Formats: sequence, C-alpha cells, structure tokens
Amino acid sequence: MRQEQDYFNRRVVVDDAAVWVTLRPRGSELRDLTKGVEVVHWFSALPGVVSIVGWVLHHTVYRSRWLVDADPVLRLEPMPKRAAERAFLDLLDWLQNGRPPAEFVPTPPIEGS
Repeated sequence: MRQEQDYFNRRVVVDDAAVWVTLRPRGSELRDLTKGVEVVHWFSALPGVVSIVGWVLHHTVYRSRWLVDADPVLRLEPMPKRAAERAFLDLLDWLQNGRPPAEFVPTPPIEGS
C-alpha cells in the first residue's frame, strides 16, 4: 500500500474511509516490480538489448496511455495523458466534495487535445 503522497498519489478521506487516487502510465506495475534492480549491464549483449527494447516500449507504447485509479473502488480505462490528468483532477474534486467514487464519470476529452 502507498505510504507517501505526491502529485500523482493522493489520499482523500471520504466518509471516514481513505481512498488513494493515483495517476500513472500503463505498464507501470512492471516498472514498480523491478524498481530494486538498479544496475543494468549495458556492455553485455543480451541485457543491453533487453534494456533498450524495454526503454523504447516504455516511452512509446506504455506512456501513450495513462490510468486513473481510486483504490479500491474505481479504475478508469486507459486514456491519453492529458485526458487522464484532467480526469485525475476532476476525480480529486469529486471526492473532496463528498461524492462517492463509484458514481464518478470522467468528462469526455475535447477534440484536438
């Protein structure tokens, strides 16, 4: 469970219950699992190639869609980063106004954004 709040991880208290609202790129679960692995052997062939492929996937495929969660109640579908940021802030406002997270519906994205 999350211990610290930051811009992308916020704890909101709703009706005496804490809800964690998070904004993160799709595929970040894999990044979080490998967080303790600090050393990458760039000069050997196989780990270097795997690292480069992982880096390219992280910055193209995975970061193209972002997730907004309100644990343990709500998980929105992956969406582009701007739409996810807007949904994240709207969800925070929604919860801080005392509304239940299960009833939240994100605003549709504006064309061209």
